[in-house]
Amino acid sequence: AGVSALALSSSFTGHADSDRFSEKKKFENQLHEKEIRLENEVVKLSQKASIHSITELFSENPGQYTQLYSESGFVLLVYEHDTLKFWSDNSPAVENQLKNDASAGDEHLLKLRNGWFEIIRSKSPDSGKNCLGLLLIKNDYPYQNSYLQNDFQKQFSLPAETRISKGNASDAFAILNHSGNYLFTLKFSEISQPASPLSNWASLLALAGILLLIIGLLFLYSNVLVEKKYRTLFFVLSLIAFRFLMIKLHWPSALYNT
Repeated sequence: AGVSALALSSSFTGHADSDRFSEKKKFENQLHEKEIRLENEVVKLSQKASIHSITELFSENPGQYTQLYSESGFVLLVYEHDTLKFWSDNSPAVENQLKNDASAGDEHLLKLRNGWFEIIRSKSPDSGKNCLGLLLIKNDYPYQNSYLQNDFQKQFSLPAETRISKGNASDAFAILNHSGNYLFTLKFSEISQPASPLSNWASLLALAGILLLIIGLLFLYSNVLVEKKYRTLFFVLSLIAFRFLMIKLHWPSALYNT
């Protein structure tokens, strides 16, 4: 009975995990749509940069560039001989490290002082100019106030408590770009997902299962396996081993997700 209760609690917990996988998939789809839009903007900028001067790029429709960042979190940059020559918005804290990223082409995620950005690249043909697009994923300020908040870009639907971390493509919540390259891993916060009736039932079932297992051990040691003088010792050792496994394996998961 104890094992059955614990198994049932785990099946309820799986429902919460399923919700998070849905959130992850929705976020990834939103990201891929934005990547394709930004790639088109970078290609257009690259074509313009091949025939226009930097001064002409700055004078061309600055209002549209400002809206690109405020609405979509897009920033367009032009590097010429490793020097930043053009920027569509000065909100991101673009640092010297981006010089190497502009030419290297092997990094897809960039952490600046004020946020996490994906990099989109395009080289302007025969002009010596490297054109980049930065896609804001999440703000990450050194400090927060009523104006500066560490939220995801507003077109994403993830809660602000969700963290971005570097892992690998095998992580459960790994995020890949639309070309299949690993970007980062989402770390969901427990407080971002309110307890549901199912998770409450899962916790109760887990506690009931543990209690029934303890009663079962008492019955087993009292009537079957152990001489009387060793019963208490074996029972305590069993409880310690059981607790160690619970901590090590985060099992039953219902008690660690609430």
